[in-house]
Amino acid sequence: MSKLLKQKTKSMIEIPFTNVSEISLNPKGSVVTTNSGNKVFSKCAGCKNHPCCAFSDKELNINKFSIPVDLNTNVCSTDAISINKDGSISIESNKCIGCGLCVLRCPLGAIYFENNIASVDSYDTVISNPSKIDELKKEQLLLDIEKAKKTGTVLAVNKSTFDNFYEKFSKASAQFQIADLLVRNLFIQLGCIYGIRRRGDVINRIDGILFKNNETVLNEVELSEDVLESPRAVLDDIAIYKYKFSKNDNKTSGLITLAHLPNSRAELWRVIEDIQKVLHVKIDVVSIGTLLCLVWNRVSLKDSDFHFFDTKKKNRLILEEHKIDTSFIEDGYLSIFETKK
Repeated sequence: MSKLLKQKTKSMIEIPFTNVSEISLNPKGSVVTTNSGNKVFSKCAGCKNHPCCAFSDKELNINKFSIPVDLNTNVCSTDAISINKDGSISIESNKCIGCGLCVLRCPLGAIYFENNIASVDSYDTVISNPSKIDELKKEQLLLDIEKAKKTGTVLAVNKSTFDNFYEKFSKASAQFQIADLLVRNLFIQLGCIYGIRRRGDVINRIDGILFKNNETVLNEVELSEDVLESPRAVLDDIAIYKYKFSKNDNKTSGLITLAHLPNSRAELWRVIEDIQKVLHVKIDVVSIGTLLCLVWNRVSLKDSDFHFFDTKKKNRLILEEHKIDTSFIEDGYLSIFETKK
């Protein structure tokens, strides 16, 4: 093996182990244990489908939508991650906003946060002309990796993680559709069927569409401080959807996704309550921070009738339902989980 590792080529990644029995996930570097008991630090193995980079067709659920949705498969909303010629990946640190999606999706736990930026190491490349048998062997190994027992966690959820994300996201979100794509990707990672409007679509102004059980939810993603227009935009979305696209009798409701929640006395909350009382249209509210916390704690919302907003507990409701510890964030901090008084 030592001689092979000295042969640098650009064609295939040589994985220095076979038959994985366990993967110990750790924010400072995951460890792979083989059936023979050997332990190797986890590095990029060049997965054929690259789940860290792209969502599968099954995850995107494109055929479920009655409206035109964006076909972008990118897991990274800022294009910070790319695939090299040998199948390994590279991450541009200046583009990473610390959402952690690629970290969580790597089956080997090979991507990790270093100084709150996603980083990855790769195994050395060998074999100039890999045969079909080599590819099949690698494919089988990757299937074994997916089935291997996993312990620990690869991502540390703490105040620093949130501070880093919000600082980076506030600078990157001004670029076109980054926020919409990030929100879509977070919902997909949570197991939901979610789509966003196509780039350049000036006719359909719906930011996002979410399906849960027998309910269709139209989402407005609003990052500015002026959030009072969001409820009206949601009503417009519902009217357009029902008139142009609705082909079933599913219930239709609204959702507003915000970077930060407005304070508890803000007019937004009264408007939402009035809309429900007068028009019988339910509008839910969630912060991007809450979606991140759910994703980072590997929560699945698939096939569940979840609700984010509560007039008394505000945004922390769903986190309490899933028994997620948020004590590291004080009440009202950055208005991530709940409103300030």
